[in-house]
Amino acid sequence: MSDEQEKDETQWNFEVEGVKTEGENVERKARKERLAQKLGQKEEKRDAKKDLMDGQPKRMKLDAAPTSGRKSRSKLAEEMRQAEIPDFNDLMASPVKRAIAGIIDAAIFLGLLYVANTFWPTIEEKILIYLRENSINQPLDPGTFKNLVMGIIAVTIYYVVIAIPACFTRQSWGKSFTSLSIHSADEEKELGFFTILFRELIAKPISIAIVFGPLLMLFNDEKRSLHDMVSGTVVMDDKIEAKS
Repeated sequence: MSDEQEKDETQWNFEVEGVKTEGENVERKARKERLAQKLGQKEEKRDAKKDLMDGQPKRMKLDAAPTSGRKSRSKLAEEMRQAEIPDFNDLMASPVKRAIAGIIDAAIFLGLLYVANTFWPTIEEKILIYLRENSINQPLDPGTFKNLVMGIIAVTIYYVVIAIPACFTRQSWGKSFTSLSIHSADEEKELGFFTILFRELIAKPISIAIVFGPLLMLFNDEKRSLHDMVSGTVVMDDKIEAKS
């Protein structure tokens, strides 16, 4: 009787201990999973914090070359800005394109002057009739008179057809065809109407008259001619500016 009772108690104790052991295993496994989850979250936070301090998202390489150390956010921002925005001098029109624009303007100017010269007999007749009707004597010889009138016509053509339109559009006909435009040499200042007026009506004719004025663009980084320097302007390539 006592042997059977002892056997039953031993079996009962074994079964209880077995149940208890299985429960501990389940709980231990759950603790491990929670711990692994927490460690994973901490690792993600640490990686995110590191990316934030580096100033760049994961898997983004700004430079393929190896770096000696970690760069600050301001340094990275400056490098990106320099990579995206071209230098002010890089926007300047090349001497070749400016020369092409000048040739187009000259062709238009000389073409209109040629037309005026072709119709000179008619023009001269109209002028003489006007002078006689107003009792005004014409004391000049025919050659001098023609040169005087054609000079006035040439100046009128330049101002009306080339200079004045540039004051409103920042482009002569030649600059319009070659996608060039006039801007202030000071990046922070807006180009005013009277600045262009001075450039086109006074500074530019003088610069062209002394011949070497336009050639100065070959000897400075901003590719500025004499009339650009005098009026405080530069000529930019609109296609380069649009790409930037």
